[in-house]
Amino acid sequence: LSLQAFLSGCGSALSASMMAHKASVSAAMSGESDLALRISRFLITQQQAHGGFMIEADAMDTVDQSAEIACWLRLVARYITEERHSDSRRPELKAFG
Repeated sequence: LSLQAFLSGCGSALSASMMAHKASVSAAMSGESDLALRISRFLITQQQAHGGFMIEADAMDTVDQSAEIACWLRLVARYITEERHSDSRRPELKAFG
């Protein structure tokens, strides 16, 4: 069972988890852009008015998780954009498929 097959089998539980930000990058890297976008859209809906992704604005967890999520969302966008432009530009991604 590949990691991507496992992630795809998690269904809606994965795309509704604040801790799935790394899974969204994995999905984007392996060409599973629908899954990557589902997770990313959920994460974006969880952003708080203060800009962070957790409730307590000044909590260290909020700072840490918000920084991670922002980085991972940027990577998702990059991999999906590259995939849409040309798979041949990123041949190493085929190993994740």
